[in-house]
Amino acid sequence: MTKRYVGEIFQEIRKNRGLTITEAAGKAVDRSFISKFENGQTDISLTKLIQILHNIGLTLSEFSEEITQNENNLEMFLTRVGTLFHSRNFESLKEMQLSQKIHWQQTHNKIYKVNFILISSLININQNPSVSPANVQYIVNYLFDVGEWRCYEYQLFSRVIHILPINIIDYYLSIIVTKYSDLDKAIQVAIIKSLENRIVLAIDNNDLKFGNHWYQVLLKFDIPDGEAYLTIKRKLLLGMLYIMDSREGSRGIHVVQQQIALLREIGFVRMAAYHQDQLDQFIQVHHKK
Repeated sequence: MTKRYVGEIFQEIRKNRGLTITEAAGKAVDRSFISKFENGQTDISLTKLIQILHNIGLTLSEFSEEITQNENNLEMFLTRVGTLFHSRNFESLKEMQLSQKIHWQQTHNKIYKVNFILISSLININQNPSVSPANVQYIVNYLFDVGEWRCYEYQLFSRVIHILPINIIDYYLSIIVTKYSDLDKAIQVAIIKSLENRIVLAIDNNDLKFGNHWYQVLLKFDIPDGEAYLTIKRKLLLGMLYIMDSREGSRGIHVVQQQIALLREIGFVRMAAYHQDQLDQFIQVHHKK
């Protein structure tokens, strides 16, 4: 947990209670210290933290509960965003987008602006670019400034990977791969799915070089236990890349057909039918018989 994050939570509680910086400081610290604390620019001792928490009507235990609740809410928020996007419920996404914008304007908590940019990138995903360069840089700066990532930052990274510059993605993936085995399974799955989406994008754009690059990156991340579909999906993507390569077309068709048959065997009948339709269309586009 970073000092910036703790300070932002403190600031949000203070503002929600209608208290000024002067009131929060009281006789414990000066106003400039509160400002620096809220912006993550200074450390704070436990004694001073307890004192300024008292000034805004909170105990240390209550503040800890607020932080935990906030982290849980952020994870739930990202889950809901993902669910709405995959169900193409853009009206609800726009409502969430507006809500984050209003929270940002009221509190200036950076997380709200980050969430606003994330939702904007999903709503406008078919546009190029889906968000402005300035907003992309805002996300990059946030991920860099936050220091030690929590679950929220890992999940956020997996959801904004489609707008980040390749050098930034490669930089963070090189760090993530060293910590990957210790991450929560949900985060591991999110990272794998985000990389798969990069490969799908390359396939859709008929960019074999780009697709092969991201497939090699994907291979660095082991599939968590119990995720049979991710194993099959990885081989399906490999087969599609083979089909795009004129030298490996027949091999690719064979690989994809094998995985479709496996989907049927384990009871994923609708998924198998979906991938069969994809394969038929893909073969037609690439003139593979």
